[in-house]
Amino acid sequence: MMAVAAVGCGTVVAGGKTSRIVLTELRPSVSCSDAECSVRVQVSVGDRTLLSDPLPFSSLSGEIESIPADSSFGLGKTAGRDLVAWAIGREEKSIAVAMELVPIGSGQGIIVHQVAGFDHPKRAHVVLEITAAELKSHLQVVEGTGPEYISFWPEPAGFALGRSFGASGKEQIEHYRWEGTGRKRSLVPVN
Repeated sequence: MMAVAAVGCGTVVAGGKTSRIVLTELRPSVSCSDAECSVRVQVSVGDRTLLSDPLPFSSLSGEIESIPADSSFGLGKTAGRDLVAWAIGREEKSIAVAMELVPIGSGQGIIVHQVAGFDHPKRAHVVLEITAAELKSHLQVVEGTGPEYISFWPEPAGFALGRSFGASGKEQIEHYRWEGTGRKRSLVPVN
């Protein structure tokens, strides 16, 4: 049985008006063709369903099961975070997806963490904003080739992205903060 997150209330700004929204469900949505199964984020807002663009990693099977979110997702600092996670696919052909709700100004957002691969896992992180009409993507980071490890976590005014390279384990941390409101909201690097 697949778990879904019951996610509570938030607000969105549309057309200059602030509206209260009730998010009733947060889960992955899998759509399969002959070659692969693309994965999207699905959010139920009242009687509406919003779908994200396809996430970076796809699976070869549409089977979904709940799993615990662990350090393999590149979660960075995990204290006090409410994460829900799923495995999609089977064995070495599977991917894992973890999601968490985060505040974005006076609204709501979702951080999506993905892991793909078996012997050499690769991670991706996506930041989505929940608006009245869509799941708007603000940032997508995918690990590069070679010995790179990325981690991603929320901070009070934005997010932090950690990058470790090779055996040295030295981590570089990039901080991002929210700027602007409504349709002009963006995530910008902090020097």
